[in-house]
Amino acid sequence: MVQFFTCVTWLINMKNYIYPPHNDELLSPRKLVFFSYLHFFKILKEKSKMNQSQNISHQVGQTAGQAQEKGSNMMDKASNAAQSAKESCQETGQRMKTKAHETVDALQSKDASRN
Repeated sequence: MVQFFTCVTWLINMKNYIYPPHNDELLSPRKLVFFSYLHFFKILKEKSKMNQSQNISHQVGQTAGQAQEKGSNMMDKASNAAQSAKESCQETGQRMKTKAHETVDALQSKDASRN
């Protein structure tokens, strides 16, 4: 919208004639309006392209961030599962060790009572 008002202000200030960019002949008011609209729509088109490019860059950044977050979450889950498995194995080993000691103690006390 700002570009439109800039073009209108430019038109008012230029009154009836202006030099076109590629030609030395003066423009009539009708041609001036036509070229002004052409310039205005060119600016809008460039802005639209910039917005699309920024939108695509934003989407790429979001996707990369989401992928990184998912990867991090998966690594956390794998680490937690490994830690849980380690603790489970340690507990099982400790129980087996305790049972073995209890069995040895029972056998020793049974052997000692026979003597």
